[in-house]
Amino acid sequence: TMVTISQGATNDDVPTPCGSDAYYCTGDGSRQLVPLGYKATGPTPELRTGFTECTDGEYCSKGVGIPCPNATYTDYTNSTAPEARASPAACEPCPAKATSAEGSSGRSSCVCLKGYVLDESGRCVCPVGEEPMDDLCRPCGLGYFKTEPGDALCSPCTGANRVTLAPGAQTEDACVCPVGYAPDQSGNCVCDAGSSPAADGSCKPCAPGFRKSDRGNAPCERCFPGFDCSGDGTALALEE
Repeated sequence: TMVTISQGATNDDVPTPCGSDAYYCTGDGSRQLVPLGYKATGPTPELRTGFTECTDGEYCSKGVGIPCPNATYTDYTNSTAPEARASPAACEPCPAKATSAEGSSGRSSCVCLKGYVLDESGRCVCPVGEEPMDDLCRPCGLGYFKTEPGDALCSPCTGANRVTLAPGAQTEDACVCPVGYAPDQSGNCVCDAGSSPAADGSCKPCAPGFRKSDRGNAPCERCFPGFDCSGDGTALALEE
């Protein structure tokens, strides 16, 4: 039996018997190669009687519609040429850090992997309060914060000695003075009145007989004559 090869077909081996997936049978019993970018129609490979256009979410090879694999998609339009639907290259990859189900259609099918969020430009990035580290998003460390989603690193708290009370801070307002410190006029955290900086970086109350009346990192001073400095580090005038 003569085998008729359609225009634009590849040089596949001629199948036996008539009617494999790559071929369809016409009414006169001749075999026709399914054109590129199309898939055979009919109940079984032995009974293929025609062909139809490859649909979104798949590419067509040798008469078979093959779903695009995970993390890919097709985005066919009415003007997409059949030849452009005929190989795995028709399945476009999802953006970095995104995936999709098998047989997906359209870029909107791509969703960010767990732990990532979509930014305004359509990229999958780390969320607010987290930064990229070792191919994952990690919460900002203590003393750091991040106010916008993206791949930028977390920013350190501004002002001396400011810290965050927990990882993953999302605003600069989360940067506060630690216990024993108080903000000065410049926003730096300094030792409060009645305490002074210690060697371990903390603020320690003034020792008995010493006083400090103002906020700052100056050392405690000896008590004034006629004052009591045995309490909280401040000086109280003695009653006459």
